[in-house]
Amino acid sequence: MRSIITILVPLLVLALGLSLSGCLLGPGEQKVAKIDPVWSPDGTKLAFTSNESGKWCIYVLDLATNEIKRLTDDQSNAIAPAWSPDGTKITFSSDRSGRWEIYLMEADGSRVQPLTGTEQQ
Repeated sequence: MRSIITILVPLLVLALGLSLSGCLLGPGEQKVAKIDPVWSPDGTKLAFTSNESGKWCIYVLDLATNEIKRLTDDQSNAIAPAWSPDGTKITFSSDRSGRWEIYLMEADGSRVQPLTGTEQQ
């Protein structure tokens, strides 16, 4: 069982980082935000949305290593990540098709497939 400190310290560091990331860095620079945080089912990772690349993308923070990995490309917007119950997949919304649809990908960002809007209209 984890001690309360091993749970609270990463949360406090993350909260501080998320709050500071919304600050303007200088004249004319884009305001960077990190939103939609969601824990993996096993509590070891945190998926979130950020506009750091200029478009909204899905990222995952590994709490054991503090490594952040971008899972979606910056050619389109991707928001609202949600973990599958077993933690192997992530759903998200994206405008990559020209309109907002729901997609499914592996937790490492591979094998992206649409869940909605697959019919030709």
